[in-house]
Amino acid sequence: MREIELSIEGTGAEEAAQELVSIKGLIGHWQLEDEESGQEGLVTTQATIVGITSSPHEIAESIRAWHLGWKKGKQGKRLKKVLLLSQEGHPLLLDKVSVDRVSHLLKQIDE
Repeated sequence: MREIELSIEGTGAEEAAQELVSIKGLIGHWQLEDEESGQEGLVTTQATIVGITSSPHEIAESIRAWHLGWKKGKQGKRLKKVLLLSQEGHPLLLDKVSVDRVSHLLKQIDE
């Protein structure tokens, strides 16, 4: 089984990671990576997607909506960056990845 890891950095990283792994149809978990990264309030978490139970495209759209919501900010917190770390070994900045590309990566999880 393959998995996808996301490195989430920002003042809302913990809350964002919790929300990400709660997306309907997504199976995953998260952990705190770094509380002190030099900038006050900046936190890094790592979320891991280990499975999906519904349409990869629908989940990819939900991930895009999650990311855009957190980029704008929630409750005074926001994300600085999100890196998608696939089994292909290339870190991808989520800002630059299309919904179709995320969907393709999600399809590979159960292969």
